[in-house]
Amino acid sequence: MKGAILYFSLTGNTKMACEYIKGKTKNSEFDVLDMRKEKWDLSKYDIVGFATYSEGFSIPKYVKNYFDAMEKVRDKPAFVFSSFGRNNGATTWILAKWVRKKGYKVVLDYALHTPENHPPTIKTDQSYENSPNDEELSGFNAFIDKLSEVCLKIENKEEISPKEVDVKLIYKIIPELNSTNLNRKFMGSKMVDDKLCIKCGKCAKSCAYNAIKMNEFPEFIEKQCHGCWACYNICPQKAIYTRQFNQYANYPKPNKLVEEKLKI
Repeated sequence: MKGAILYFSLTGNTKMACEYIKGKTKNSEFDVLDMRKEKWDLSKYDIVGFATYSEGFSIPKYVKNYFDAMEKVRDKPAFVFSSFGRNNGATTWILAKWVRKKGYKVVLDYALHTPENHPPTIKTDQSYENSPNDEELSGFNAFIDKLSEVCLKIENKEEISPKEVDVKLIYKIIPELNSTNLNRKFMGSKMVDDKLCIKCGKCAKSCAYNAIKMNEFPEFIEKQCHGCWACYNICPQKAIYTRQFNQYANYPKPNKLVEEKLKI
């Protein structure tokens, strides 16, 4: 019995959660696959998990583009997973819609509350740095137990019923109002403090949309920017800044609290 978890993660919360799922799930061996590395062949897997973080109550544009390029399958079991800070919104529900479009049968879903990595949200004292709490972690483990049961059923060739992902009506509407242009405008133009920049290129590597090129210093291609804040968060010197944010509320990687809670 072989499974895969295909994920999209920028600052590491989602990736860490996927590794936790891999380590805790019984009755299957899981490979954890990064969407950004390649177009993975999923045909050899008996079940596939799709995971992303929540962006504007929805899924990131990169994930949608990845799905557009994927091959269709027929009724292969799948589960969907999202991590979120302030609010998951319709993220898991929308992710399930895209997964079904590619012919997968969604049998489980879960959204895990993790620390917030969006600087403007952190600024409003909504960092959720202690998330997941005990109740949320217990719910996550219960989801993994259900996943273990599903894997056993697949191995035994038992029928598994599809699952509808619950979402409030308002969250079906809000994501339609968000857009790349809005996120980009909200973030604003990015600048580099050349006295702090060490020209390491981590910002360019962190950008999923190829909106940064390295010359002597990073140069930002604003029309390609999706306002995800990855470059701002990842910069080890905090040399990247905007008009409203400068060396404040950076989230470069999972904090020590969540690392301890999601330790295998």
